[in-house]
Amino acid sequence: MTDELTDVFQVTEKDLKSLAEFRKQSANLAEKIVTLNNALKETPEFKALEVAKGALAAVEEQASFTSNFIRNATLKQFSETKTKPTLAGVTVKIFKLLKYEKTAAESWAREKMPELFKLDEKGFEKYAKAVAEITPVPCVTFEEDPRVEIASDLSMYL
Repeated sequence: MTDELTDVFQVTEKDLKSLAEFRKQSANLAEKIVTLNNALKETPEFKALEVAKGALAAVEEQASFTSNFIRNATLKQFSETKTKPTLAGVTVKIFKLLKYEKTAAESWAREKMPELFKLDEKGFEKYAKAVAEITPVPCVTFEEDPRVEIASDLSMYL
């Protein structure tokens, strides 16, 4: 049994029985994991781990709050004085942001750099499917794509 195509294309009851057994084993193992996890939650080590996770979350929240304060205060001071901070570990970097009117930029780019524009394949395919019976898109053809669906309930093979 392999997922590669071979010269033999016949599915047997034995194959379905195997799949049903694998699914049953998977369900049993998932149930066992839940049981073990519930038992683990009752141990002192797990409870200590939960306390440590809570403490870590609280410290990370304070670190985030302090970091945001330092950023905001430094940025405010820089915007008012144009003086960069002198404390080690804190710098102000200047980036250039592009500001433009989108429709004007798009018009310019369509004329000067049409290679920037890419076909929205998902949107095109959705449109082509929607109008196929009314006004088909000339460059589109449809071909069949058979796919196999296996029932989730194979208990009749167990």
